[in-house]
Order: sequence, then structure tokens, then C-alpha cells
Amino acid sequence: MSANARHLRPVGAGEEPIPAVLVDPATGQTWNLADRVLGLEDALAGAERDLNTWRRRHADLLRDKEAEARESELWPAALEVFDHWRAACRHPRAEWTYDRFELIRPHLERSGTGKGKAKKLTVEQVRRNVEICKLAVDALAFDPFTTRGKNGRPIVHDGLHLAFADADTLEARCKKAPAERIREVFPPAPEKAASDAAGAPVAGQQRLG
Repeated sequence: MSANARHLRPVGAGEEPIPAVLVDPATGQTWNLADRVLGLEDALAGAERDLNTWRRRHADLLRDKEAEARESELWPAALEVFDHWRAACRHPRAEWTYDRFELIRPHLERSGTGKGKAKKLTVEQVRRNVEICKLAVDALAFDPFTTRGKNGRPIVHDGLHLAFADADTLEARCKKAPAERIREVFPPAPEKAASDAAGAPVAGQQRLG
């Protein structure tokens, strides 16, 4: 069909009880409207069949991934973090899903050495990562982003993605947690703690003021 197809006009419609015909004014090419509609309906039906096939394949793949995720050694740890978020941020009706597992999982796989994902995690590493994730959740509950709706009521933005979107987001969120919680998860070095208690500067540093 030419670029002038948008100018197609029906002729004969209403004049005689015959099928309307589409005419391209630029080329004079004609199409029987009824045949054209039937052809488009067949094409649409074929597209719908293809779409349904892909939907079934996607659903099957998702079920396989969910089954694999449930067998992961990190599934219970991720669920622990999720339950902590559900309680701390007051979302008792929130449901534990595969997507939420995948959101938390990368942060449980970190080695803690700055080299990203660990090949094989120890129990201690997993527990450490769980506590860091919980710290990020506590920061969400302590210092959430809020807006105000048109009805004047405040809207609290404390979704999981605001803490676990990526590594930088998690780190930035942890820094917003209550100071005492940060000290619990990241206790200061012994010499720093002793210096703070004595009110003296750490070696190599100067006190300001």
C-alpha cells in the first residue's frame, strides 16, 4: 500500500447492496473491503495464537525459575530480610514473591571483599549480608521519602526497591540508618572506640574545633 493509503475512500457504499471497495487515489488500486477485513481478522487471530504461545512459554519458564529459587540456599535468608522489612515498614499484607527474592538475592551473594559476587558463600558471610540488608531496611523505616497526596495525606515511599535496587543504593540507604544501628552492624575499630570514649583524637588525626 502506498504512502497515500491514509486517503483511501469507500466508494459504492450506500448506493447499491454490494461490498464497498477501497480505492487508492494515487494508484487507482482497489481492495474489496470485506475481503480486506477478513484478511486482517485472520492475521489478528494468528498474532493472538502466537502471543498465547509465548505467554505459556514465559509462564513455564517463570515456574521453573521460581522452583529453582526455592531450592536456593539464600531463599530463607532473603525471606528473613523480607519479613524484617514487612514488620519494620508496616506492610503486613505484602506477599513474598520470586521477584522480591531476586531483588534481595544479589546483596546476599556479595563476598564483602569489594570483588562482587562470591563463588561460594560461608554461613558467616550470609549472616553478615543479612544484617547489612536489615540495616538498609531499618534506614527505610527510620528515614523514608515522603510526599503528600492531593487529599492532603502523607504518602510514605518505603518500597524494597528503594533499598535494594543496586549496590550503590543499598550503601547509600545504610548510611541513613539510626546511628546506634550503624554501630551495631559496623562497630568501630577498638582503638577508635577507645579514643571516642576518652575524648581524644585517633592517632594521625586532629580534633576539629
